Amino acid sequence: MEKRLAIVHFSPLEYFPPTINLLKFFSTKPSIHVEIFTCENPGKRKKTTIDNTKIRRHKFPSTDSPGPVRLFRYIIFNMATLMGLIRSNPDYILYYESYSVWPVYVYLKYFNKSSKLYIHYHEYSSPEWYQNGMRLVRLYHNMEERYLYGRSEWISQTNAYRKSFFLRDNPTLDKSKLRVLSNYPPGNWYFDTKESTLDKEQVKFVYVGSLSIAGTFLKEFCEWVINQCGQVTFDIYSFNLTGPAREYLSGINSKFITFHSNGLEYGDLPKTLKKYDVGIIFYKASNENVIYCISNKFYEYYACGLDIWFSKEMEATWPMEKLKTNQDIVRMDFESLKKGYTASKNKKVAITGDKDIFRYEDEYQKLLDHFLSVHAF
Repeated sequence: MEKRLAIVHFSPLEYFPPTINLLKFFSTKPSIHVEIFTCENPGKRKKTTIDNTKIRRHKFPSTDSPGPVRLFRYIIFNMATLMGLIRSNPDYILYYESYSVWPVYVYLKYFNKSSKLYIHYHEYSSPEWYQNGMRLVRLYHNMEERYLYGRSEWISQTNAYRKSFFLRDNPTLDKSKLRVLSNYPPGNWYFDTKESTLDKEQVKFVYVGSLSIAGTFLKEFCEWVINQCGQVTFDIYSFNLTGPAREYLSGINSKFITFHSNGLEYGDLPKTLKKYDVGIIFYKASNENVIYCISNKFYEYYACGLDIWFSKEMEATWPMEKLKTNQDIVRMDFESLKKGYTASKNKKVAITGDKDIFRYEDEYQKLLDHFLSVHAF
């Protein structure tokens, strides 16, 4: 018998590839019918469509909109999603982040007390973050603490460190509800044919993702690249970056650094990344989410066969240096790169049978198995 899963994901899907991967996973499971409620992406990202999945979108309350317009869009999203939940009467509800709470709270408290509730967080949010953040989100979080956490079947973070922080903040929670649901890429990324594009005279570095001067060692790394006098090149793919970062990149006059301001669509990552040698993850240790993070980029670079340089501040990533792989995974001090330091020019070819593999198909099977355990099909 088909079961209905409703997903409430307030933030635009296109900025969260792990959620898109989850939708693709469930689209292949005929026993689960999925409907997701989300917001339109305000940028120029390609609109996501997924077979066998209903995607309900509403206008996103961007920070550059006037206050009354933003408030109206919040209200529209919440009310339309609540009506959608009442109409669909789901067997399971999965919501992402505290931003998505209100329609789920009202629906479960007043309309349907039998739906099974699942909660997932893309990032860990500390009590201080809630206290100093938006009043509306603080109100939503209060609904979580007072009702939804106790009502839930499952609460997941993306790694064990964040799970432990969440438990530290909520010590009375039933520990058996707390899970880890990591952000892995598709399994077929590991098996695509690798292009041989290594120029023996140059090592090709790449970075894909959001950028800021305050949050990354962008300046330090670009200065190092320039000082290598052509031994390395650096390509940057980012459509989501701060004004100072865009201004800095626009002002660089180096033929060895290329800024691709349109970024990359997630599905195009494998064919593009496999043209490079080393993937860069150069975050600064600005908060616990960075220190105790294994970036999505890590798994994407890794799946595509790149060597990886990551910030030494990212402690959760340290154990990844010991993975069973023939790729170099290196903890770097980006703040004090030496002029003569360079990557190995001996490109490694990943052998899938000999390396550790992280696939979203295996990860999301855990969620499906839990569905099966609470509802017999």
